[in-house]
Amino acid sequence: MPKRKFDGWNAELGWRLKEYRKARNLTLKQAAERCGVSHQQILKYERGANAPSLSTVSSLAELYGVNPAYICGWE
Repeated sequence: MPKRKFDGWNAELGWRLKEYRKARNLTLKQAAERCGVSHQQILKYERGANAPSLSTVSSLAELYGVNPAYICGWE
């Protein structure tokens, strides 16, 4: 994976979310539609500006094919 650009838990989570989305070749809009949130909200998550709810993390992790705990950096 590329070099990390930010600090903090939200930023780390956002970095992971963006990398997994890109690895699945999904646009912000596609990811948002499949998880029931706006593409602007996905962008805020990826930038570390907002933290997603646990249910959104779970939906995104399922979409990206990873464990929610892993995507959060807990394992």
